Amino acid sequence: MGYRSAFSKFEEKEGKIIMATLISPKSWRDKSDFGKAPIFNAAWVINAPWAHPIWTQYALFLYDLTTPSDKGETVFLKEGMTHEMILYALDPVVLILPHKTLIEQGFKYLTPANCGYQFKAESNEAAVERICKIIDKVNSRAISPDTDYRGMWDELFKDGASLLKKSDTGIVLAIMADTNSPVNKTKH
Repeated sequence: MGYRSAFSKFEEKEGKIIMATLISPKSWRDKSDFGKAPIFNAAWVINAPWAHPIWTQYALFLYDLTTPSDKGETVFLKEGMTHEMILYALDPVVLILPHKTLIEQGFKYLTPANCGYQFKAESNEAAVERICKIIDKVNSRAISPDTDYRGMWDELFKDGASLLKKSDTGIVLAIMADTNSPVNKTKH
């Protein structure tokens, strides 16, 4: 049975999956090691097939900005920021299942990010709690992870700073490879 038990519908043709409907949890915390110890980082996979007709899965990454790193200077977009989160739609070619990590499954995210913010939290636990409450809102469909709803995310982080800035060529990340982001430091 194996991985098939995670689906309500499953069709194979010549040994390849041609259609599958995931019945796994709406979201789960990923156990990937992004190689950033001792810098706190966390990731979640969010299943939201209702949010977009093509990409149904999203990855939300959270990490600490306050721990010094040998990977370069942290860019603070606003004074007092302690954590950063970034949300990406995942490439629909790779269906992420909860029994393996993102890294083990060779995840790929779509760019630019759907949204990203720096914000202040009293601790890593408080940052996780804030993100989990937001993920609960996505799971209950009170907020969509799709880019069309970025304004709703902006409201959730109005105490922080957005990582996304408009440019002549579209939306881009305000800070890129010079950050301590586990996403920016992971090879895909």
